[in-house]
Formats: sequence, structure tokens, C-alpha cells
Amino acid sequence: MLQSAILNNDESIERSPKWVSADALQQEWLEVQAAVQDRAAFRPLYDRYYEPVFRFIFRRSGDEALAADLSSQVFLKAMQRLDAYTFQGVPFSAWLFRIASNEIGQHFRTQQKNRVVSAEDVHLAHLAEEMEEDDEARKHEALLGALDGLPPEEM
Repeated sequence: MLQSAILNNDESIERSPKWVSADALQQEWLEVQAAVQDRAAFRPLYDRYYEPVFRFIFRRSGDEALAADLSSQVFLKAMQRLDAYTFQGVPFSAWLFRIASNEIGQHFRTQQKNRVVSAEDVHLAHLAEEMEEDDEARKHEALLGALDGLPPEEM
């Protein structure tokens, strides 16, 4: 049924500015079907898409360890839900990137309560300008005092 959707009269299916051949989509669909039957057959899909998924997550998080953790979660969820995957005329990677996007969003929603602001990333002068006090020296002292008052784990 899905194979007939892949094998149409067109030689390729448009995907963003690039083209993916119907043969490549057919081969990928066969790999997905094999992985549904035997999870060990998921390896070629993992090998092909781990690096692009990792880069996708890393560009959004800026944290290599976090990107590795979330990438692992993406592929774990993909394997767990492989039975639910349906071909929609796009490469399997589109599904993986959707999972990755959801994982990134979920991570930042849960971490929003524990936001960290690095003094190295923010210009202290801009923070001082935003404060309502008029005296520059007092603003600077108040900011440094507030930073000194933070527990080490929050620093």
C-alpha cells in the first residue's frame, strides 16, 4: 500500500530545494519496514541520520552534552514508535527532525524554571542601564553585591 505511494510515475519527489529520488525513498521505506520487524535493522537509519540530528539539536542548544543526550532520546523514541511511522512522501529524516524539535522544546520547557544567565554572556553595562537607579556607581555596586550574594551552585 505505502510502497505503491512511493513508486509513482514521477522519478523524484520535491523536498525543499533538493530532490530525493523515488528509488531512495523506496529503499528507505524498505529499511523502515525491516526495522519494524527486527529492531537491529534500525542501525542503517541510525548511522545515516545520527549526525544530522545531532547538529540540528546542537545548533539550537549550543551544548554538546545536551545535544548528545537529546539525540539519544530522539532515536530511542523513534525506535519505540517505529510501528506508528507512516510514509508521507518525505524522507524518514523528516519524522526524526520532528521528534528532535519536540524533544528540544520539551527540554527547554522543563528547564525554564532553572534558567542560568552567565555574566560572561551578558554585558554588565547593559544590565546596569536597565536598572532604574540614576547613580552609575550605585548600580554597579548593587549588581556586584547581588552577584556576590548568590550561592555557589547558582553562580
